[in-house]
Amino acid sequence: MKLNACSLFQASESGGALVLAMLVVALVSTLAVRFSGQYVLAATRIENQLLVSRYHHYLEGAESLAAVVLSEDVLTGEVDHSGEFWASPLPPLAVAHGRLQMQLSDAQGKLNLNSLAASTQWINDSGAMPMIRFTALQRHFIRLLQTFEDYPLSEYEAIQITEAVIDWLDGDQTPTGSGGAEAVYYGSGQPAYEPPDGLFTSVSELALLRHVTPELYQRLLPYVVVLPQATALNVNTMDAVLLRTFNDPASLQPLEPMAVQALQQTRQQRPFLALADFFAHDLIAGFELFRLPEVGVSYSVGSSYFFLQSSISDEALTTSARSLLFRHEHEVSIIQRRFGLL
Repeated sequence: MKLNACSLFQASESGGALVLAMLVVALVSTLAVRFSGQYVLAATRIENQLLVSRYHHYLEGAESLAAVVLSEDVLTGEVDHSGEFWASPLPPLAVAHGRLQMQLSDAQGKLNLNSLAASTQWINDSGAMPMIRFTALQRHFIRLLQTFEDYPLSEYEAIQITEAVIDWLDGDQTPTGSGGAEAVYYGSGQPAYEPPDGLFTSVSELALLRHVTPELYQRLLPYVVVLPQATALNVNTMDAVLLRTFNDPASLQPLEPMAVQALQQTRQQRPFLALADFFAHDLIAGFELFRLPEVGVSYSVGSSYFFLQSSISDEALTTSARSLLFRHEHEVSIIQRRFGLL
């Protein structure tokens, strides 16, 4: 059988059409898969955004609940201690799509870095007595720096670090003592930066200071805080390590851990209802701290600032928030809020 040219052309044309059709089908299939994947990804992203947004509303609701608790607490008295209802962790609350957890803590149970600013009568004299040269809370910080057994610092080194903190806070350009540092020092580093010459806005700034190593910064984190203004230490809620930072005003050495056990036991059995009760304790009475005029602004038995740590979780996702609450009489306001994913 012979094939003429017309038949061959028709066969070739049919084969080309088939190949073209197959290419079109393959292209459409590829595009369909790609668009389908992008659609699923976009839908998943939107669903996650809606879920996170819903979780944020729950966490804001936790703040409202915490505000009610702190407002009601005022009715029981002005003394704040770790045995009160607000300090107890609430059991997880079942909410739609997850469980909500929340825990309040006293922000004034930690040493506020913004309380370490030098007083107007600060004396730049290394030979002056500690109670003259440093404020009460500066002395606490110097002693705190010497409490880390796995990172030992001498009294001299602790003083230098404290002088650097004072310079970070003050508004002048004169280095404090031999350990201080101002804009000239920080501007010559790599990278170069300028100190704020004002209040800390975050504890993380502490890592930028002269003499503060990453190792020391990590050890300080559990015991320091940054609040919008100078605050007093609450003697009812401060950590046991911070209790070691009490001593005679003439000494910059911390107390031994065993020395504060009796003070801790007394506080656990019954909170201090007044500063006079705390400074009358056998461990403290000999230091004559209560006679110092700065006691009333350095210490307290009640607090105004509180942290709320809250989180909401389901099987796949946990969203958390850390909020700073300020209480003035019966009014409670949210000062700071930071969300995070875990």
